[in-house]
Order: sequence, then C-alpha cells, then structure tokens
Amino acid sequence: METKQPPENQNESTLWTNEDVAAFFRCTVRHVQNLQKQGLPYVHLGRLVRFDPEEIRQFVRQNRNLKIHAVRRVHHCKRIAT
Repeated sequence: METKQPPENQNESTLWTNEDVAAFFRCTVRHVQNLQKQGLPYVHLGRLVRFDPEEIRQFVRQNRNLKIHAVRRVHHCKRIAT
C-alpha cells in the first residue's frame, strides 16, 4: 500500500481533496470526514468536497492543544532517559 505524500508543492490556489488533507495530517480519509463534522472548514463544489490549504493550516494553528497525558508521557520518557 503506497502512502500519499503531503501536498506541499501545490500552488496555494489549488484546493485539496480528502486524500490530500489525509496526507497532510498523516491520517485516514475517514478521520478527515470526522474532522469535517467537528468543524474542519471545507467547500462543497456540487457533490465534491474540497479544502482550502490556508484554512486547513489556520484550523491546525487555532486547534492546537497538548493533552495532559501527552505531557506526562514526554516527561516520563525524559526521566527514563536521564
């Protein structure tokens, strides 16, 4: 199974597909669809769903949060290493 690379080299006026966003996030298309239901910005072009790359990046910047269990895991790993 070939992994699609994130769409970094595309022109900014190019809209992304579900597959492009999944490659950018390194997740499944199904997860992208779930994110749409949670507020990931998208555009309907008839029956097609497309994403503005800048809106996706802005969504990531606005929704960054580090869960406490991730902090504990990082702290635990640093303690073990020292």
